[in-house]
Amino acid sequence: MLITSILVMTSKSNVMTLILQFSPLTTRIPYAKTLTEISFQHPLVVGSALSMSGTETAVINVTRMYNFSDESGIFSFWGEFLSPNEPERKSESVFIRMVFETDRIGYLCNVERFKDESRFYLDHVVSSPFHGNGIPRFYASYETTFSTKPKPSDSKLKCGCIIVQDCGVPDTSLIDSDEEFRSKAIELLIKLHKYGIRHGSITWTGTNISNLGGAPFFNDLSLARIHNCQDKAIEVTGDILEVDTDYLQCGELKDILRIISFTLYPDYFEWYGYIRYYSDVYSLHDIFQGKRTRRYRGRSLEYEWKHAVDTWTHLRDNWEVYHDGEAPALGDTSLENYLEIYGEDSIEYVDS
Repeated sequence: MLITSILVMTSKSNVMTLILQFSPLTTRIPYAKTLTEISFQHPLVVGSALSMSGTETAVINVTRMYNFSDESGIFSFWGEFLSPNEPERKSESVFIRMVFETDRIGYLCNVERFKDESRFYLDHVVSSPFHGNGIPRFYASYETTFSTKPKPSDSKLKCGCIIVQDCGVPDTSLIDSDEEFRSKAIELLIKLHKYGIRHGSITWTGTNISNLGGAPFFNDLSLARIHNCQDKAIEVTGDILEVDTDYLQCGELKDILRIISFTLYPDYFEWYGYIRYYSDVYSLHDIFQGKRTRRYRGRSLEYEWKHAVDTWTHLRDNWEVYHDGEAPALGDTSLENYLEIYGEDSIEYVDS
């Protein structure tokens, strides 16, 4: 297990020094094989103080690494904030994102992202109702230069980091989540837009979305902007996915709602070479009797039957999306009974 610690010391002038200590497991970082610690003398931006009142030193034990390095070159860690002088105080989890200057242009871009995110937090989030309630609490961001070799005179490398509240894995898919969490996440996004904040990098696949005990949190505000949403008057009274996206003008809201709606409730399904629209289907028989292209001939009827039953079940469970009135009964789902009535000759294969 990765055991690292961060020491945060607060002076009377409120200038914090952060020391990041590495365990042997972090020697996977190729440009820091002999690295034992990094000292951040001055923060770029300070939000909520990590140290407790009456204490000069706080400790964050970094328990694990989220990812070695994502495509942007950012390393992510989890840690537990402790107060040595107040052992009875409950620990607080934090999430740390770090970037190293191995690629100068990429590094500058990422450090600017950290700065932009920190400033946006201070200017627009810290005083909002969403700080620690839908958006992770912001603590501080730092930048420093350190030696990658035992001797300080050896090669130098820049490093930047940002520390925020730990809200869980920032990769919670809205498609795979249950309806309750998905609705809460979309409602949170709408509330942010009403407040005047556009996140900028929320996706339906779950990028930057965390689930903290059933509550959604939106991470990484590096692309967030103040936003006069054209759809801030939107009101959701029922199923949030019943919102008619054709009338939405805000790109972020429209894209998220449209993609989720289409993924969960697609207009059509593919039936062995043909596109079939759910709105044209009223029974299991309608699906299974649909013609197929000849290249699918020879596929097991059991496989095709299961496909038809699964499709019919999805349609019935979401009948109100595609049809008016009440959904019909599931009916007989026995392939053997079906073939006794209609026979295999009733299945039509045509040239594509």
